[in-house]
Amino acid sequence: MIVIKPFDPASIKEIEKAIKSSDLSIAPIVESKLIRLNIPPLSEERRRQIAQQVKQLGEEAKVIIRNIRRDANKELEKRKKAGSSPKTTSKKANTRLTMYQRLHRKNRFHC
Repeated sequence: MIVIKPFDPASIKEIEKAIKSSDLSIAPIVESKLIRLNIPPLSEERRRQIAQQVKQLGEEAKVIIRNIRRDANKELEKRKKAGSSPKTTSKKANTRLTMYQRLHRKNRFHC
């Protein structure tokens, strides 16, 4: 069960309306200054679906990070060849990109 106690009690009707119009399939129970949401326990099938969605989102995030790093490396190479960026600056930027990617790899969750 989730209990929602808004800071502004006048907004309870708006919150209730938003919950009802969402695709959550949850009926809010309004009590004076708070809203209760009864959430049924997850079935094994639903848990697997959610785990699969989370895994897919993780894969998409990895691809996005790789693409950003690739694009940044291309831009650094282009600037280095054009002579507009000193060699040490390019090396520092490349090192930072690698460090951020390794940090991401180290801190990510495994599904």
